[in-house]
Amino acid sequence: MADAVEALIAAIYLDGGIQRAEVFVLSFMKDIIESSIKNRIFNDYKSFLQEHVQKNNLGTIEYRLLSEKGPDHSKEFQIALYLDDKPVGQGVGKSKKDAQQSAAKAAMSSLGIKNE
Repeated sequence: MADAVEALIAAIYLDGGIQRAEVFVLSFMKDIIESSIKNRIFNDYKSFLQEHVQKNNLGTIEYRLLSEKGPDHSKEFQIALYLDDKPVGQGVGKSKKDAQQSAAKAAMSSLGIKNE
């Protein structure tokens, strides 16, 4: 999908110049760009949660693999996040890392932790 958007932007630039490409990009990405400038885009839930838990002495985080399904080329992992041996979030992903990120995001939600 990203390649297709990049190709579309390039086509607009080649056909209409930098100004038209800029208008197109800003019409679809202005909010994302502004949020990025203000540091509001956040994807590393795992690190943020770990820092929050350590800073506030909330306990110890542990990720546990619940299940691993599918063939080697298309696995799906389910991970549970425990805070002091209490389950606080679960996540699913195509890799263990993605599932851990998903579990951390779910845990943040269930614990009422916001990244602001």
